[in-house]
Amino acid sequence: VSLLWIGWFAYILFASEWMATRVYGGEAGAPSGSAARDAYDRGVRAASLALAVNAAITTAMGLGLLPLVHRWVGTRGLFLLCSLMLGACLGMTRWVGSSSGARSGAFAILALLGIPWSITQSLPYAVLGRHADEQERGELMGKLNTFIVLAELVVSFGVHPLVNLSRDSDVSMVLFVGGIVAGASTAALPLMRHI
Repeated sequence: VSLLWIGWFAYILFASEWMATRVYGGEAGAPSGSAARDAYDRGVRAASLALAVNAAITTAMGLGLLPLVHRWVGTRGLFLLCSLMLGACLGMTRWVGSSSGARSGAFAILALLGIPWSITQSLPYAVLGRHADEQERGELMGKLNTFIVLAELVVSFGVHPLVNLSRDSDVSMVLFVGGIVAGASTAALPLMRHI
């Protein structure tokens, strides 16, 4: 779960910045009214709209998770779908350019991440609630949250070197590495007994 959250924190912290700088070609520090600043502002607005669509998809997916688990894919399949979809979407951010077609693709990436976000927000807690003894649930919830915080710290402290490795301080490198790590979380699936 911690590996998956590394991908999520990369997304949460840098998705709007990626859209504004990489996809729209803007600059946050550009003077107000300049073409670079206007492009940045358009990118942030586009990211905000994509994230609103993401929220609608998250809600719809949340309503459909129970039948999806019980009738089709099961909890392992759902975790696999979540990890691979997050990894693929974040991985694609490295190659999205600034054409109008790329802007549509970037919008779709941010919006479609509502599917794995819905799974991430419900599956670990549902599995824990179902399989843990009542006396252990509080402690196990604390451990789950600790691993989420550790992932946040990894992203927070690992971002600067990654951005410096990329050309022009491009944050898509952070999203790309987050995608690789999230996709790699599928390797932990055999270790998860109750999922």
